[in-house]
Amino acid sequence: MEAHLRERLKRVIARRQWYLAAWSVAATWAGVALLGALLYFIGRQTAWTSAATLPVLACAGLGVSVWLLFRQIEGKVDYRDIARHIERRHPDLKGLLITAVQQELPPGQTPNYLQYRVLQQALDLSNVQDWRDVVPKSRFWLAQGLNLVAFALAMLVLPKLYVGPSTINAPSAAPLWGVSVDPGDTTLEKGESLVVLAKFGGQLPTGVDLVVRTSGQQARQIALVKNLSDPVFSGSVTEVAQDLTYHLEYAGRSTQEYKVTVFEHPRLERADVVLKFPAYTGRRDNPINNTRRVSAVEGTQMAWTFNLNKPVKSAQLVSRDTEKKVIPLELEAGKAIARLAKLDLTENVSYDLQLVDTDGRANKPDQPFVFNALANRVPEIKLTSPRGDVKPSAVEEVAFAGTILDDFGVSAYGIGYSVSGSDDKVIEIGKEIPAQEKRNFSHLLALEEIGVRSQDLVAWYVWADDIGPDGNVRRTTTDLFFGEIRPFDQVFRENQQPADRQQQQQQAGQPGSQQQRQRLIDQQKQIITATWNLQRNNRPPAGAAPTRTPTPARGGTGGAKK
Repeated sequence: MEAHLRERLKRVIARRQWYLAAWSVAATWAGVALLGALLYFIGRQTAWTSAATLPVLACAGLGVSVWLLFRQIEGKVDYRDIARHIERRHPDLKGLLITAVQQELPPGQTPNYLQYRVLQQALDLSNVQDWRDVVPKSRFWLAQGLNLVAFALAMLVLPKLYVGPSTINAPSAAPLWGVSVDPGDTTLEKGESLVVLAKFGGQLPTGVDLVVRTSGQQARQIALVKNLSDPVFSGSVTEVAQDLTYHLEYAGRSTQEYKVTVFEHPRLERADVVLKFPAYTGRRDNPINNTRRVSAVEGTQMAWTFNLNKPVKSAQLVSRDTEKKVIPLELEAGKAIARLAKLDLTENVSYDLQLVDTDGRANKPDQPFVFNALANRVPEIKLTSPRGDVKPSAVEEVAFAGTILDDFGVSAYGIGYSVSGSDDKVIEIGKEIPAQEKRNFSHLLALEEIGVRSQDLVAWYVWADDIGPDGNVRRTTTDLFFGEIRPFDQVFRENQQPADRQQQQQQAGQPGSQQQRQRLIDQQKQIITATWNLQRNNRPPAGAAPTRTPTPARGGTGGAKK
């Protein structure tokens, strides 16, 4: 029973040992990382360096970690100490576990009754309670995680302390412990200036020269300037356009060679576009060079060519609206050109050009590309005569006059009419109006020739055909106007008050009275006009089966026919 209890305690001891070992090793590697960062900082400030720094620091960290791990795992097992920790975690044991652990029996001797009961109760409680919670799982795994983080930090810092043979054995290189050069090896964007600072930690030289070498050119020297009592010499190379190397020379000595790499962000040099207008406009293709803004009629096709400063890995147009529509561009291998073969102009939208080169550098923000789609407007028809509804007789002529104007021209125009109880009649009075030309038109409609009779209701309108954005013929019509055919012998007289008012009321109540007839005609006009507007909004293209204009039955008192 005593052996079983100790076996249970060993599980708790093992977890605690690994927990303490993880914390110890984590502290060791964190110390290595901190010391390495400090040495690296000192080296950057004073130009001090040593090839032994990296191996010594790495071996020290590894050796201390192994020693601490072995010490924790293979150390002496103290059952009383772990029993005290368990008692603090589980106060309900009330000293039972400590008492059980203190039972030391000589080999071969069996415990007495009291010792047996203590051991038995402690063992029973170990089956119910998990004493390993002396070290909770969360704290245990936290220690393990911190151990890995500290080790990773050390592995990031230690390689920076590496000193290669080229640095140690560089011929004619001056001792670097006395001077630090900033920025050392670096990268610059093309056109920027290189500013070099030389800081001395010991005796200052009388002069320092910056020696710059560029491929294909002779080396040039630039004298560095010292600022007051500050032990720093400074100088610059303006507008660096290509890769170069440099070093410092002072007091017969020279520093190592440093390399400056020049890079460029991808950039748009010029954007050219060719506009292919819809066929109905009659316009030729229009090339426009070096532009970012296009305004053209809707349906125009754009073909873009983007000339860049260098080849790129990806190029795309991204809209500036909330939709963020992406249009990929075609790239030519090895060439600084991107193309967009076809883009239909259908709406007003702005795009940003996004470029990424082979090094992952993106282009800087630039002016957007703005596309404005101009609407293909319907023909503008103004009817000057007749003005509104009229009341002619059956033998009169109605004079139609007005103007027609369209942005891309009209193919045909004319008038349409419908007499009570008959289908629509269309009269073409002209063709081919050029774009932006205002054409006057006139036409006499002889009512006697179209067979109208007294009390008929004639509906008429003016129409014009042009080409819509879809390339099909589009018909545009004016509002619907009416002509009420009055009796030929109708005589207009001044309103006279009848002598007998009761007789007047009886005449007004008759079904065929003039007032009731006029009310019915007005209602029919309203119905016909509303129906006409609905039909006009959903009118099929010109050339399709004509839509019948709703008109009342002959006599002006019937319902509107649809």
